[in-house]
Formats: sequence, C-alpha cells, structure tokens
Amino acid sequence: MSNEAKIALLQLRIREANRDKWIAYVLGCASLLPIALLYQSYDVPYEMVFLIGLPFFIGGIGTGQYYRYQKHRLMKKLERMTKGYTECPKCRKEIPSGDYKYCPLCSASLES
Repeated sequence: MSNEAKIALLQLRIREANRDKWIAYVLGCASLLPIALLYQSYDVPYEMVFLIGLPFFIGGIGTGQYYRYQKHRLMKKLERMTKGYTECPKCRKEIPSGDYKYCPLCSASLES
C-alpha cells in the first residue's frame, strides 16, 4: 500500500473515531431521558432509577472517551507519517528519517 493510501486510510479512521465518539456521548446522555420519564411516570424510587440509569450513562461516556483516545492515537500516527518518521519493524519505536541501516535503539536491520 502506498504512503498516500495509508494517509487516506488514517484520515478516514480518524473521522470514524470522531463520529463514534459523539454518537457514544449523545447515547450516554440520551439514556438519562427514559430513566427520568420512568421516575416521573411510575413512581419508581429515586435510588432504583439512579442504579438503573447510571451504568448506561457511564457506559456511554466511557465509550466516548475510548474513541477520543483512539482518535488521538491515530492523529499522532498520522503526524509521524507526514513528518517523515519511520517505525522500526522489530521494536516499533520512532526513528527519525535518515540513512540508517540499523535501528539506533535495538540494532535491528532497517533494510528491506
């Protein structure tokens, strides 16, 4: 796969992670609405409503945070690709672009 194709794929995955983050946030917050209606309509004790609704809310916000982290990780990878950094095939550490024959960190061969 060419470098341009890899960059385009990363940009697509960043957009998907951003979309999924906001979907998770909205669903997490929207889960409070039916719980509030349940509390008002059926006279369910407040503690029970809290115990039912809290996991859905925390799950939505937690999932949103996961996708936020994924987006950040993908953006860092895209930044490394566009700035000319390469990755060692053995230790997966960043290597500045240059005429290296061996990884300066683990001494693995960089020649294909």
